[in-house]
Amino acid sequence: MKKIHVIIQKKDELSAMEELRRFGAVHVDHQDELKNREIFELREDITIYNRVLHILKSTKGSSAQKQSENLEARASLILDRLAKSDELKETMAARANLIKQWDSWGDFDPADIEYLKEKGVYIYLCEIPHNDKNQIVNGAVLHVIS
Repeated sequence: MKKIHVIIQKKDELSAMEELRRFGAVHVDHQDELKNREIFELREDITIYNRVLHILKSTKGSSAQKQSENLEARASLILDRLAKSDELKETMAARANLIKQWDSWGDFDPADIEYLKEKGVYIYLCEIPHNDKNQIVNGAVLHVIS
């Protein structure tokens, strides 16, 4: 992006800047220094509104929804639901990973293993190399699944 200096008369300042902005020819930066806190809050607002705008563009809604009086509340609601959706997707991925991890053991109920543990019977699901199966400790029961 190139920087330019535009020299205009004071009386035409507002209309000229609006016209140049409308054409997309300039991006107006204010020369008044904003406080760090104000800048942070404005950037945060811009980020929120850009995310909401992206979400709204990707979904179809009625015109009544688009004419919402309380945009901030709707933006917050949308972002909360997006965060919940992301959280649920992560949970689903974690569960799918656990299912894949335990899939080779077949169907079993962990409550059954816990019940046996309470009765003094300990079950451990372990993987060992095929060549090492003869080195199992006496008294242990080895059941080959596959």
